[in-house]
Amino acid sequence: MQGIECILLVDDDPITNFINQLLLEKLGFGEDEIMVTTDGDEAVNIVNDTNEKLKKNNTLLLLFLDINMPALDGFEVLDALNEMSLSHSQIKVYLLTSSQNAKDLQKAKDYKICKFIDKPLKEESVKTILDELNPS
Repeated sequence: MQGIECILLVDDDPITNFINQLLLEKLGFGEDEIMVTTDGDEAVNIVNDTNEKLKKNNTLLLLFLDINMPALDGFEVLDALNEMSLSHSQIKVYLLTSSQNAKDLQKAKDYKICKFIDKPLKEESVKTILDELNPS
């Protein structure tokens, strides 16, 4: 069983991030395990900075990533991460979005993501993810 080093919430809407963070805390994750940003560039930097720790501790980073953001959108974040030498097997990406655009759904298939999840993050979705990561 691989543990979770941290969860990174990336959404340009601070209220959505706040709600998602509260849900994760309700499910037992500590404030020190949850990182939040409204900026795609900062998300890339956080993942890069966390990469060595993931390898050293053999742990996972769960990335909940919005698609539609100003500056660097979710797909551009994924492109930037793909260009880096990261422990991709230790970074689990979940596109968390309100987009029902067929183009977004199709484009998401071009990336190594775990799931496409509708906003807002729901307790059932998180529990399903945790069960999938740690099957009994």
